[in-house]
Amino acid sequence: MQLAVLRWALPVLLVLSDCSSAAVVKKSGADTDPNEVASAAADALEAVSKNHNGKALQDKRDRWAQVCKLKLVGSQSRAECDNILAGMDEDIEKANSNTGVYGEIIGHLRGIADNPR
Repeated sequence: MQLAVLRWALPVLLVLSDCSSAAVVKKSGADTDPNEVASAAADALEAVSKNHNGKALQDKRDRWAQVCKLKLVGSQSRAECDNILAGMDEDIEKANSNTGVYGEIIGHLRGIADNPR
């Protein structure tokens, strides 16, 4: 199970992150320590997940909502603005649900890293 997680997570992390801790993952040969690799993968995934933070999206949405308040209720421009806000709400929801998934994977990787062989 542990190796299956690593085999799936590592290529994804290398593509998504240029995090320096991922350099450990690039080691090859029999001397590669799975605990070390899992720790590096968790660090890299943590860096990636911080880039997909819902907080930044929420701040952007809040600023956009202030602009929308300036539009006349019932006008075409207000309807367009409300539609944009609805799309932003969906993006925020997706970002927040992804954070939970990232956290779960990071937890599994930390468990592998802390498990002495």
